[in-house]
Amino acid sequence: MTVSTSPVIQNLARRASAVTLGLCLAFGVVGCGGEEESDPAPTSDAKVVGASDGRLQLTEGVDYTMRTGGDAVGTVRLTTDEEGDEPAVVIRVSQGKDSEQEHTLSLGDTVDIGDDAWRVSEIGMSDSEAQPGSATLVREEN
Repeated sequence: MTVSTSPVIQNLARRASAVTLGLCLAFGVVGCGGEEESDPAPTSDAKVVGASDGRLQLTEGVDYTMRTGGDAVGTVRLTTDEEGDEPAVVIRVSQGKDSEQEHTLSLGDTVDIGDDAWRVSEIGMSDSEAQPGSATLVREEN
């Protein structure tokens, strides 16, 4: 026995299949994509390296150039972290060609950079060269 269908029914079946496939793809994209997942950790506007709204996040071995008052420009660099009873970092501050100082700072310590005082608010230590240490400095209110 041979089943014969009319061209109209075949055309409707093709269109229904195409619409069904299109809807499945559309729902799949919406289900897999769409909005990004939110990070449950609090976020801030601070850049990974740099100053933003009175916050300076340093990465070990990376120079950060910043204005130190007026037209003067200085360089701040996290050179290393130090182990001990308290976590500490060594920060080198250069304010001009002949002025370079190293400061060993623990959490809560302050360092003068140009006209501002900066407090160490976070220290990230690492024994791996693949993941450098870090420190976050927050500008003290005058």
